[in-house]
Amino acid sequence: MATFKHYAVSPQSAVIVFYGELDVSGCQGIEGSLWAIIEHYPGQIIVLDFTYVDYLSSYGVGLLVEAFGTVTEFGGRMSISNPRPDVYETLYLNGADLVIPIYDSYKTALADSHWH
Repeated sequence: MATFKHYAVSPQSAVIVFYGELDVSGCQGIEGSLWAIIEHYPGQIIVLDFTYVDYLSSYGVGLLVEAFGTVTEFGGRMSISNPRPDVYETLYLNGADLVIPIYDSYKTALADSHWH
């Protein structure tokens, strides 16, 4: 199971904190709500905080890459912050780290000069 909380950092940016397991059932449970947030911040900055993600499957990686594509299509930027080592490994093995920027913290992601 997966859940998330969404925090507006500014009118142009949001941090989405994920909890639990981003496997097939976890992703399917949150997908609609996630897309609603992405559509709410078109052309803006979205940081996905993975501090509390216990597990990420290749299905979850696919969802993230699709979300990244949608955000960038709207002219926005999306990144991932603070994945646990095993979650980072899944991102790495699936090549997502080559597409989606990954940071140590959401604060670092928001402060990155590429965002401005």
